[in-house]
Amino acid sequence: MPTREAPVLVKAFIAAALALLGLASPTARAQDIDTRLTEDQGNVRAARTYHVLFKKQDEAARALAGLLGQPEAARFEAFKNLARTRSIDGGSAKSGGDLGKVYPGEMVRTFEQAVFASKLREVTGPVRTDFGWHLVYVESFSEEPVAQLCQRGAELSHAKATGIDQLGLKAALDRPSRAELDKVVVPLLGPSWLGPLQDGDRNMLFLQAAAPMMGSEFKLVSRHIEFTHAKLATSNAQPHCVRSKRDGWAIDCKNKLIGFAYIVEYEGRAGTGPKVMEHRLPVRQIQMRPVNPGNSEIQLHDFACRPRPGNAMS
Repeated sequence: MPTREAPVLVKAFIAAALALLGLASPTARAQDIDTRLTEDQGNVRAARTYHVLFKKQDEAARALAGLLGQPEAARFEAFKNLARTRSIDGGSAKSGGDLGKVYPGEMVRTFEQAVFASKLREVTGPVRTDFGWHLVYVESFSEEPVAQLCQRGAELSHAKATGIDQLGLKAALDRPSRAELDKVVVPLLGPSWLGPLQDGDRNMLFLQAAAPMMGSEFKLVSRHIEFTHAKLATSNAQPHCVRSKRDGWAIDCKNKLIGFAYIVEYEGRAGTGPKVMEHRLPVRQIQMRPVNPGNSEIQLHDFACRPRPGNAMS
């Protein structure tokens, strides 16, 4: 589906990971920080959306004029037929341009703005994105409780899960309190994780001992974060919620450098269940920079590089 903006979402998640460590650049934009709704924050607006994608503006303009010439009662069916025959979006054309429910933060900005500014059951456009020119039709708007979306996604995943994934998703469905969360998570994580500690947002934080990174002189320190409240992620066809996250940091002990290596977000507790988002950098693409002694970078560096009793990898 060409309107979904996964690379930009990944960029925002990486920026949020940096912010959690206190590593974010002072010039980082506010919209790059993770501001996703959580399950305790009420409702999210959704728009049942259809679109037709054209390569050129004049094609979209002529198609719009043709649709507006149709009787209002027949316009929606004419719109879907136009999508089937003319849309260059192969992912939605066969279904009449149906994108399903669109949630805030899911689509490229200009498209999203057009969707949520649309009047109900009217054709909007042409709207320009990097993919071409869109005509947009919103069939309905709805308000959905975030907690309900989180619960529904976890139920669907739990029904298909086995083994430890089933246990982690069951814990997600049980929604343990912050005081009870460590009793659930620690046994699922196992003894390789140090914690629980606490991050700047009072989420539970665990660290995994540094391991050599293949093909380099770096060590990899991994963090595991358990969100107190699940975060809504709408970048999939079926919305899911993120309850745990892992990210990795390359450490150059000799030269005192640090660089972001990977991030994975999970639907279940303790890094279980479907991966809602995953982004890993090859070693050669990791951007190393000097460790800042004034924030949490120095703690990760010391965790990786200082010898610890009983840890042969340090």
